[in-house]
Amino acid sequence: MSVTSPALGEERASLRFIALSAFLVSTVALGIDMMLASLPEIGVALSPADPARATLVMGSFFIALGVSTLFVGPLLDALGRRPVILGGLGLYMLGGFVSWTAPTLEVMLAGRALMGVGAAAPRIGVQAIIRDRFEGRKMAATVSLVMMIFTLVPGIAPLLGAWIEALLGWRAVFAVFPIFGAVGLIWFALQQPETLRTRRPFSPRSWGAQIMACLRLPVFRRAAAIQLFVFASLYGFLTAGPAIFTERFGIGDLYHYLFGAASITGAFASFVNARLVERLGMVRLLRASLVAYGLVVGLSLLGLVVGLGLPAFFVAMFSGFFVLGFVIGNAQALGLQPLPDAAGTGSATLQAVSTLGAGALAIPIPLLFTGSAEAMVTAQLLFGAVALWSALLLTPD
Repeated sequence: MSVTSPALGEERASLRFIALSAFLVSTVALGIDMMLASLPEIGVALSPADPARATLVMGSFFIALGVSTLFVGPLLDALGRRPVILGGLGLYMLGGFVSWTAPTLEVMLAGRALMGVGAAAPRIGVQAIIRDRFEGRKMAATVSLVMMIFTLVPGIAPLLGAWIEALLGWRAVFAVFPIFGAVGLIWFALQQPETLRTRRPFSPRSWGAQIMACLRLPVFRRAAAIQLFVFASLYGFLTAGPAIFTERFGIGDLYHYLFGAASITGAFASFVNARLVERLGMVRLLRASLVAYGLVVGLSLLGLVVGLGLPAFFVAMFSGFFVLGFVIGNAQALGLQPLPDAAGTGSATLQAVSTLGAGALAIPIPLLFTGSAEAMVTAQLLFGAVALWSALLLTPD
C-alpha cells in the first residue's frame, strides 16, 4: 500500500473515503448516545445506594474527550495521522472492554475515560486528513458529506442502544464499543495512507505557541465563534429538551424519536451544502443559512407566545439541526484554510473552543428555566444572532 496520499486538490473525495471518515468520527456520538437509555439500569447494578451516580459515566467520557483533544492535535502534526488515530482507536477498544466487564462504577468510569481519550484521535484526525487532501470550498463540500452521515448517528444510536438493552441487557450495549473500534481500526489501517507531509516537533512550549497562533487569526476566531454559538443552540435542546417535552408537552417518551427525525433534517442540509458550496461559496451559504435560521426561530418564538405550543417548538428544534448542516463544513473549512501545515492543532483548537464554549453556554439553560420552551427558543435566537454577526465579519471566499 502506498504511504503517501494524493496531492492537495487533485481529486474529489471518494465514497470510500467519505464512508470511512464518517465511521471514524461517529466514535464520539456512538459513545455518548447509545447508552443513554441504559443509565437507570447501570445505576441500579453498579451504584445501588445512589443510582443517580450513573450519570458520571457521561461526565467521565466528556471530560476525558475535552482535555485530550488539545493534546491530540499537536501529536497529529508531530507523529503523523496514522499512528495517532490507530492508537486512539486502540484506547477506545480497551476502554469499551473495561466498561463492558466493569464490576464497579469506579472501574466503569475509568473505562469511559479511556474511551473519551481514544475517541479524540479519530474525531480530530479525520478533520486533519481532510484538510491535508482538500482546501477551501472543496474541503467544505467533503466535510459536509461526512457530516451528512455523521448527523444521523445521534438520532439512531439511542434507539439502537434501547433495542440491544431490551434483547440482551445493558452490558451488551457496551460490548458494541470495542467491536465498533476494531472495525474502524482495521478499516483505517487497510484503506487510509499517511497524509501529513511536514512534521512539526512537539514540546510543551510549541504546543501552547501553536494554539495561540490559531487563535490570533481573525478568520479562525470568527469561524470558531459561528460553530460555538450554533453548537450552543443545539446543545440547549439536548440538555433542556427532555424536560420541556415531558413537563410542558407531556410527550417525554417520544423525545428520542423526535430527536432522530430532527437529525435527518441536519443530514439533508449537509447534503444540500455539499452540492452548493463549490458554486456559491462558504461565506455566502453561512450568511444565508443563519439569516433564514434567525427568521424561522423568531417566528417559532412568536408562535409559542400566541399559543401554538408544540408545533412552534418542533419548528425551532428542526431548524437548529438544519442550520448545523450548513455551519459545520463551511466553518471548519474557513477556520483551517490558513493552517495547511498545522491542521491537527487547528482542528483540535477549533473543536475544543466551540465544544467547551457551547457546553458552558447551554448547560445553565435547563437549570435556570426548567421546562420553559420560550426561554429555550429565546436562547436559540440570541445564539443564532451572535453566529450571524460573526459570519457578517468574514471576508467572502
